[in-house]
Amino acid sequence: MKDMSKNIQTEFSSYIGKLFRNQFGKGPESVFITISDSFLSIYLRNFLSPLEKALLVQRQDQTVYQTRDIIMKILIPEIKLHFHSVTGLEINEVYYDWDLFNRTGFMVGLISDHEIDARTYPGHEKVNQLIGNLSEKIQKRPMNITSAFLNPKTLLITRQGVLTMVEKELISSGYMETLRYTKKNLERTIFYNNAFNFDELLDQRVADVFVDWNFRNDESHIVLILSPNRKIKTE
Repeated sequence: MKDMSKNIQTEFSSYIGKLFRNQFGKGPESVFITISDSFLSIYLRNFLSPLEKALLVQRQDQTVYQTRDIIMKILIPEIKLHFHSVTGLEINEVYYDWDLFNRTGFMVGLISDHEIDARTYPGHEKVNQLIGNLSEKIQKRPMNITSAFLNPKTLLITRQGVLTMVEKELISSGYMETLRYTKKNLERTIFYNNAFNFDELLDQRVADVFVDWNFRNDESHIVLILSPNRKIKTE
């Protein structure tokens, strides 16, 4: 995996912080960026505006998610354009998710014509098996599962062929956003409840879980943010 220079990552981190502050009225307290020739990952911490806090107190979390989705539709093209001007690379697909309780967020952009280097790591087969088992509890076992570290504390898991026939029918009937919201909450809960299993397999603590989908391609991405106090070694 070829990582971009620290100067580029620092500049892009500053750009993201200002962009989100301008659009949301309050930017994240910290932005962690990893850029390679195959992906862009953005991890936001302590990101919640005063208005969003008030909405959460009123249990209007779905309103917060919907509002952020509207703003992200504006921001994603700008982020893609700026990324291309800085790196010369084009982002093809973008996935993102928020954990409003933890006040965190994650975004991953996949670079066109470049595959993420899926080097094996200790326990990767058992991690993929666990993902399959948990997915089967919620919907069905995925047809394919891969996982790779984007950096020492960020594990990206990709599932393909995970939607049930009922879910596909809901999507074709116009209930895509309702399904996305419901699945986010359900899957996040399942993964958090089984975090101790990942802790044992990865020898790191799961701090955050993010989930997003490309329903049309029947593909989903799960991101586990791990506690940075221990080091993962690749084989």
